[in-house]
Amino acid sequence: MEGHTRRLDEVLKGQQEFTYFPVRFADMSATIVPHDIGGDPLQIGELVVLNTPLNHPGGCLGYRFQEGERAAVYLCDHEPHLRVLQSPQVRLRLADEGISLRQARKRAEAGDKRIVDFARGADLMIADAAYTEEEYPSKIGYGHSTVDEVIERAIRAGVKTVALTHHDMSHSDEKLDRLGQRAQQLLDQAGAEVKCLVAYEGLEIEL
Repeated sequence: MEGHTRRLDEVLKGQQEFTYFPVRFADMSATIVPHDIGGDPLQIGELVVLNTPLNHPGGCLGYRFQEGERAAVYLCDHEPHLRVLQSPQVRLRLADEGISLRQARKRAEAGDKRIVDFARGADLMIADAAYTEEEYPSKIGYGHSTVDEVIERAIRAGVKTVALTHHDMSHSDEKLDRLGQRAQQLLDQAGAEVKCLVAYEGLEIEL
């Protein structure tokens, strides 16, 4: 991926500076060759890796792994573009930049549609579902989604299975179970034929 104004190798080396980590990047025994993929598809054998920008402070990429008719999409560290416009700070910044709310809304709608289209028809969508709707107002701009938003996205994209992940660290296992039940309730209400599960460490899914 691209580190915006910095190359990927600079980003990796930066996080392993002595201040943050005792082993320098140069001291690792493996031969590591970072590859800046930009926006172009990456071919690895029969596997094609696509990417798209996500909405997160500092930038982030989502990935689609496609092999033949099978596809898995990874969308973590993402906040719906339209919902960010609820933030008074964001609206003030837009005003300072001379961007009207109407213009911003049009751009945000296009951004949200792009994410849905990117996940279209995937066998599996792994998605950031960090918050509940009640928690979200105090988290606007953090770069994460709610369970309700992820389920709406899964339905619109017509994915077969959605895995909820990037759990908020304040959520207990019992809370995660309730969030899974909430997600299933939303799917049932919509009559959607989408399988939903709450991801956990060690989970393996065969496509």
